[in-house]
Amino acid sequence: MLLILWPAITNLAWVWVCFGAFWILNMVVIWRGIETIRFLEGIGAPFMLAVGILLLWWITGKAGGLGPVLSAPSKFHSTAEFLRFFFRPSRAWLASGLR
Repeated sequence: MLLILWPAITNLAWVWVCFGAFWILNMVVIWRGIETIRFLEGIGAPFMLAVGILLLWWITGKAGGLGPVLSAPSKFHSTAEFLRFFFRPSRAWLASGLR
């Protein structure tokens, strides 16, 4: 994924630098304790919202706007077919969190 976002990173040394930076960030969180996690949650929530909005803007631009996306016919022939498709992965996700 890093290569997609940053094509100039073909040198393997940069991959190790990124790994090291991520590892150090994790060590800082462990050393400083739960307050660091609370601080990162406070930063993470608005960041994830902004990234979600940027992704929505990007994909609607790629699709030619919201019109083509919303006017496309459904690939499901019935509501029951959609619900089977939707709830099966949802149940698997929920079950994996309960273990």
